[in-house]
Amino acid sequence: MLALPEYRGTRRALGLLHSPSRIMRRFLARSAYWFWLGLSAVIVLTAITVSLFRMLLPLASDYRGLIQEEVSAVVGRSVQIEVVKAEWKGFIPRIALQDVKILDAQNRELILSVGEAYVSVDLLGSLTQGELVLDHLGIVGIDLTVRRQLDGAVVLQGMEGSDGVIGAWVIDA
Repeated sequence: MLALPEYRGTRRALGLLHSPSRIMRRFLARSAYWFWLGLSAVIVLTAITVSLFRMLLPLASDYRGLIQEEVSAVVGRSVQIEVVKAEWKGFIPRIALQDVKILDAQNRELILSVGEAYVSVDLLGSLTQGELVLDHLGIVGIDLTVRRQLDGAVVLQGMEGSDGVIGAWVIDA
């Protein structure tokens, strides 16, 4: 085998200044650095977000009128909410609506009365999707009247001929 003479700088020119194991160690060290830096950033951002939720959640009761309007728009009928509470259950923020009343189209007759309705917020889903994501809806103490029509259909009294979602939701549930 013919041996080539080694010149100064040949190893550098060929990129052989460091052995492959040394290059791999540097790569792994840099990868570990960026991994831990990214993980630390995610942990800090999550802590800041949860802290903001914890500080702002008690202010939900100040938005009772806005919450009433939003629920009325979804239901398709006038909604009255007496008390809005916000609390934490473990790591899950929860909004409780007490003494909720849904009135008919003329705002005279009570269609549905709920002692307490609560909504749990999916915190991780809300962070990843960038909007409020609801996780769980619970209703305690519901009072409603359903009627069977002549054609056999079951309807929520006061919601006949309505395109509001509450009538179909209550009957299907």
